[in-house]
Amino acid sequence: MKLEIQSIALMLIITATLSCKKNKEENNNPTKTELLTTGTWKYTASIISPAYDYYGTGTPVTNIFGIMYACEKDDFETFKTNGIWEYNEGSTKCDPSYPQIFSEPWSFTANETKIFVGTVEHTILELTATTLKLRYSFEDAGVIYTEEDTYSH
Repeated sequence: MKLEIQSIALMLIITATLSCKKNKEENNNPTKTELLTTGTWKYTASIISPAYDYYGTGTPVTNIFGIMYACEKDDFETFKTNGIWEYNEGSTKCDPSYPQIFSEPWSFTANETKIFVGTVEHTILELTATTLKLRYSFEDAGVIYTEEDTYSH
């Protein structure tokens, strides 16, 4: 009888240990939704091809982030689990008349390899716990531009 109780106790301990290990392994592989909706994303890089006159000053550039104003670089974005994307102007607004937070719906498409923010479709180049890299294209004056934006937590 004592041996049976010890055997049962040992089996319970093994089962509990394996269950905890399984839960830890599952937590190490978050879903794309979990990766995207955890925390805020801060703009850290933006390149465009071909060169684009971003501010309309007559000077086309390929490194958009390099010419951005400080009041733009403190902005951040949040992807909510309810399908709402929020753009927050950060602590320094470039134009006081702009709303502090602007929002649009967001959703995954193409087996979670692309994401729609509002009506703009972005290809997900990288999505990790610390990095989000997106690519999208747009047309201006008959030229198709491709922009790649990188965000970090």
